[in-house]
Amino acid sequence: MNQPTITLGTPYKEDMSIKAAQAVLQAVRERFPEWADQCEPYVNVLTLRAWNERGYRVKKGEKAIRVAAAIPVWTEDKETGEKAQVGTRHGRAYVFALPQVEKRQ
Repeated sequence: MNQPTITLGTPYKEDMSIKAAQAVLQAVRERFPEWADQCEPYVNVLTLRAWNERGYRVKKGEKAIRVAAAIPVWTEDKETGEKAQVGTRHGRAYVFALPQVEKRQ
């Protein structure tokens, strides 16, 4: 599993929710007030997978920030094999802020 790492500062997804970003900012202000001004949801507050892709790991004992999220629902055309989004469902995203991670060695 030797994939090229993604540079920090690259958003981990293209479609961003303003409501989720506001919830993340509020949670970061409560947990990391000294770092809150540097917080950029989707850039330096990421999911575990996104941090791992960038060459970071979550520090032992850190707790995720839970955020309500719209999870896409997909269907696949049986003839062509193409996938199409048919809606969304409610779910949760678990993200970690930059102060909660460290560079992998």
